[in-house]
Amino acid sequence: MFWDALDSVAGPGGPHINVEAISAGALSGEFPDYGRAIERFARSQTEAWMQNFAADIYKAEEHAVDADVADHLIDEPSEQYFNAREGMKAVVSLRRQREGVTWITATPHRKLLLYALGELIAQSPQKPRIEELELLLAEAEGWVKDQAWRACEQHWDDALSRFLMEELARPDLDSSLRPRLIKIAARSGRDPVPDFVAIADRVTVARRLQMVYDLMATALRDEPKWKDDEAIRRARAELLLQHFGPDERELSLALIDALTSHDLRAAAAKLSKGNLALLNSTLPMLSSDVAGLLCCLAATAGLNIDQAAVRLLSTGEVADGYAAVQAMLIADSAGLRARLFEAMSHKRYNVRRLAFRALTDGATAEERLKLLAAARDHGSDVRRTFADRMESCRWPEAIGALVDFAERRPQLLHASCDGDLVVQVQSRACCCASVGRI
Repeated sequence: MFWDALDSVAGPGGPHINVEAISAGALSGEFPDYGRAIERFARSQTEAWMQNFAADIYKAEEHAVDADVADHLIDEPSEQYFNAREGMKAVVSLRRQREGVTWITATPHRKLLLYALGELIAQSPQKPRIEELELLLAEAEGWVKDQAWRACEQHWDDALSRFLMEELARPDLDSSLRPRLIKIAARSGRDPVPDFVAIADRVTVARRLQMVYDLMATALRDEPKWKDDEAIRRARAELLLQHFGPDERELSLALIDALTSHDLRAAAAKLSKGNLALLNSTLPMLSSDVAGLLCCLAATAGLNIDQAAVRLLSTGEVADGYAAVQAMLIADSAGLRARLFEAMSHKRYNVRRLAFRALTDGATAEERLKLLAAARDHGSDVRRTFADRMESCRWPEAIGALVDFAERRPQLLHASCDGDLVVQVQSRACCCASVGRI
């Protein structure tokens, strides 16, 4: 009976009731079949992934659907996964009480089980055994790492310091994990800089610049807000710079200046030939978050940023793509408009919109025809920008698109995203049709 109930709640969309109690009932007795329960909950998570939530979430994030639909698409994965995650946590909790946790490393669903263990530990006020935290940090990979470090942050033990130092020194450290590691290094009000100093000699220049960036960008507990603690963060970062070579130190100071003053011209003006050579050679190795800002700095200083911009665009992330387009506009080099047209196919509407705005200025007749595609963009924000720009640009080629926008494609105008855009476009389109021009 319990196994039938477990199979019912484990499936995607199963009722969110008594998952823990049902799991406990199915795994009661002298010889509980943990493997069977693990397989069932693991299969449910696999089934959920196969429903291609990623495509639906992308539509919601792009404002390609109505707001109510978007909310549902974003919430749906959590609802589908809830029982599978809770069930896996229940299995781990029950087996942990009997056998500890070392068995996890020998199972085919090791990642799912480690994630469940990390979540259990992070949510519990009771301090776990140090061996459990060590196992988490030693075995966690990929998407499991953040959960493992979250558990360790919640129940930190200085015996884990060696894991922290090893992770901080990784050249491929994930950008989403870096702020958490800094906060752990700054535990109990201690200064995190000595940990960075200790590894500075054995990491790459790119990683050291990343460390400077993180010290400036990460808010530590009990510190004032950004504008109030800017001097505190700068002083902290400059302590680390004392252990850098001259060119690296000056480049790092320029990075700090760009982060705090947002005056790229002033920051770039301070760079020597040696600083610029170091920036040019390091830019391809930088993580995208740091590369975005330094790419703009490099463009301001007159360096060729074409390859760096292409790399930033290729990530598909909003911040990276936005920085790439900004850097290209600053550089204003030959082939700029061709690269901006490439940015018009970026995955994120923010980037496409920025590129579109830049391309409308001085667009040729041939380019105008290409840019009319913005009126059919799947993101309503790009369509809104198209309509807004046509109010000032007044392209004759846009008359048909605006009329089509207002009269024959009402499904493109989502009230949730476009607000009064329907009324605005109808007004402009009727005016265009009546006078035959914009």
